[in-house]
Amino acid sequence: MLNGTAPTAGIHLIIQKRNKVDIKNWLGTRITHSDWIYIDYWSVLHFIWGWVLYAKFNVWLALVIIIGYELIEPYFIGFKPEGNIDTVWDIIITFVGYLAAGGYASW
Repeated sequence: MLNGTAPTAGIHLIIQKRNKVDIKNWLGTRITHSDWIYIDYWSVLHFIWGWVLYAKFNVWLALVIIIGYELIEPYFIGFKPEGNIDTVWDIIITFVGYLAAGGYASW
C-alpha cells in the first residue's frame, strides 16, 4: 500500500477514464485542415465499407448504396449533421475503397 491506497487503485481509475471516451467524437477528429478536403478517422471506416461493398455488389449498385446511405445518415439517432464537403468526401473515400478492392487502382 502506498499512502494508504492499494497499488491497483490508479490502474482502475485509468480504466474508468478510458471507458468514458466518446468514440464518435474521436472518429470525427479531422485529419486534414483544408477547406476543400475533409478527411477524419471515419474516413478509414468508409474506405473499409467500400471494400466490403465490392464483395457483394456491382459498381452501379454500390454507388447507389454509398450515395443513398450518405443521404439518410443525418437521420440516424446519435449522428451529428455533416457539412456538404464532409458528405462528398465520405462518398469519394467509400468509392475509392470499392475500387481498391477490385484492383481498379491500376487504371
